[in-house]
Amino acid sequence: MQMKKHRILACLLAVCMVFGLLVSSSALSVFAADEKEAEEDEVKTIQYTVQKFNTAEEKLATMTLFYEKENYQLYADHVSGEVAMKDKATGNVLFTNPYDMAFSTATASQKEELLSQLRVSYTKITTAEQVTMNSYASAALLGQISVKAIRGGIRVEYTIGQTAKRKILPRWIEASRFEELILSKFEDGSGDRMKKNAKSKIEHFYSKCSYKTATSAVEWAG
Repeated sequence: MQMKKHRILACLLAVCMVFGLLVSSSALSVFAADEKEAEEDEVKTIQYTVQKFNTAEEKLATMTLFYEKENYQLYADHVSGEVAMKDKATGNVLFTNPYDMAFSTATASQKEELLSQLRVSYTKITTAEQVTMNSYASAALLGQISVKAIRGGIRVEYTIGQTAKRKILPRWIEASRFEELILSKFEDGSGDRMKKNAKSKIEHFYSKCSYKTATSAVEWAG
């Protein structure tokens, strides 16, 4: 019954965040002097799926207080993305996620769902396979959640899934092919400033050299 109650409170808080924090409702609006990124806390060692909190205050003690306006306080967790709002007059606390989740007999994957604020589903075009990711497993555990203070509230940014980096330009290329296959794509005679700037940046990262110099550099790096 208690878990059900907190899930209902989490839904209510989600609505409050959308209309209260972002639209600055008169009851819950909070103000920051300037937009700034929250200072990074020391790396937390909380085991979120098993750490038990007997009271809401115990959970709040592990979170960061971002704003305080009249009777309201706004907290957030830099790692998990959890947000909580406390009414100082009544002592009631609303959480985006149930703080007593660790007492549940749910499976590990179910607990990850309870610790998530977002759930993303998509279908792979090539295989028609449907994939679902949640913000705890695919963002929090990868260190890809960022909490920032903004005017009138806070902003939680998520990068869902593992990020992949690859170079789309070759390290070495013959000069005429470089001009034909790469630089020519940014020369349309229209005077487009974006293309001109892009061309300038690409040229900045390339230096023309002889074949002997290039092969020697490859052998040295090798």
